[in-house]
Amino acid sequence: MNQLGNLVLLLFAGLLAGCSNLPARGRRPGFAGPAGYYDRQDAEQFAAELRREGYDTLVGGVSAYSTLGYFEDPVLSSFLRLGTPEVARTVFHELAHQLIFVQGDSLFNESFATAVENEGMRRWLAIRATPEQRAAFEGQLERKAAFAGLMRDYRKKFHALYGTAGPSDDQRRAKVALLDALRRDYGELKTAWGGHAGYDKFFGEDLNNAKLVSLSLYSELVPAFEALLLLEDRDLPRFYWRVATLAALDKEARRSALGTLLPVRGNVLQAGQGKPAGDAMAMKSLAAFGTIMAAVWAMGAHAADYPTESRFRQALAGVERLVRAEGMRLEVLNAQDEGLTRPLLAAGFNIDSSTCIVFFNTRPEDGLTQFFASISERDLPPLLRAMSVHEVTHCVEQREAYVRRRFDKVLPDTYQRDDMTIEGYVSVVKSGAVETWGEALADISSLLYLKKAVPGQWQDLARRISTMRHELAGKWPAHDTSAWLDRLIDANPDIGEGVNLFDAAFHYRRKFRPK
Repeated sequence: MNQLGNLVLLLFAGLLAGCSNLPARGRRPGFAGPAGYYDRQDAEQFAAELRREGYDTLVGGVSAYSTLGYFEDPVLSSFLRLGTPEVARTVFHELAHQLIFVQGDSLFNESFATAVENEGMRRWLAIRATPEQRAAFEGQLERKAAFAGLMRDYRKKFHALYGTAGPSDDQRRAKVALLDALRRDYGELKTAWGGHAGYDKFFGEDLNNAKLVSLSLYSELVPAFEALLLLEDRDLPRFYWRVATLAALDKEARRSALGTLLPVRGNVLQAGQGKPAGDAMAMKSLAAFGTIMAAVWAMGAHAADYPTESRFRQALAGVERLVRAEGMRLEVLNAQDEGLTRPLLAAGFNIDSSTCIVFFNTRPEDGLTQFFASISERDLPPLLRAMSVHEVTHCVEQREAYVRRRFDKVLPDTYQRDDMTIEGYVSVVKSGAVETWGEALADISSLLYLKKAVPGQWQDLARRISTMRHELAGKWPAHDTSAWLDRLIDANPDIGEGVNLFDAAFHYRRKFRPK
């Protein structure tokens, strides 16, 4: 730890007549935007070199950074000393980087993490804080939003200035005038805040382009991410899915999409003014954002290859929590290694160890090869997770039959269930009489999973599954559950928060059974 008590030091730089970030040659491994140092002397030495070349510089300390999941990030004394709320804020922020990180786009990464940090603090304070403390936090967010709006306006003015030929003496004089104007506008903002002086240090005598660069990383796009979270009704899984979609774009397309969600200056939330049209502004952006996102999903949506072992394992790992929530373990095996030739995925429940054993098959199957060729690379991960839920559902149903003996739950009404035994149930299963019944349950579970995981895309993916089932009926007639699935998709059921996915599937299997 360096002499300032921070974990690392970051060096920002901007041309004396420009707001560019650190020159590419100054970047250090592990830092996509500013350069990172463990030793202040090294940072200051390079900053001096940059100043001689015509750059404004800023060297500042940070108490934590994320290793993006490569290591278990420790809770460090460098931010523990700042108090419990700061620890919570830091943890929310840094964990967001582990979830989504775009190499080479610090503005996107830090603004996203700050938005997650803000939402995390809202939820944490709702449990841990007094009404007065929560009100103070919301006031702080409003001031941050107003300040970010002010800085966005001036960054545009600076970029317009530096876009002319130069640098020149006229540009340098204009830069000084702009900085003075920025200070004056900040003074007016400060008055509206009742004299709140939280940003006074930023406007010290050393205000320069490097400071503008450093601030923009953590604030410029935050209102766009906040608006996107609002558009998703503060549903974090849906919000993360939207952000991951943006992360798959190139930088220019990402910035364009987020730009539709940025507020105009007059809509920035300011303390003492109530809440103007923050929510309305976000909703007005929905149409433009939706148009862009529709184009995004169409762009580069190249066909997915047949799933690899890595893809299967990732998908199954993604649904393991559902298995554990049912009190079961998950074991994943390669069907080829086990001498099995069953298609794609298969599952069985081990009664003795309460383990759901899932076999994946990497050998392309006729019909399924064409199906995956029709799926975009972006749609493949959620689709494979849904198929993994399908297999897990078979384990759940087997447990209900073989362990809990709830035959009224697992058998159709046409069967006498009161006097049913395990032996009798096994005979029914082996006869194939309830194979479609069991497949319907598993498919319904997978569709309900998609509805929760990717609410914006679930119906499209669900219809693809239904179509695939119907088209492959010639090869696997008992697996044609399309009649169930089409009714479920059209009904668009709401299973609600806290409802067990598998219980809902049992319910909807009976409710949407084809007549």
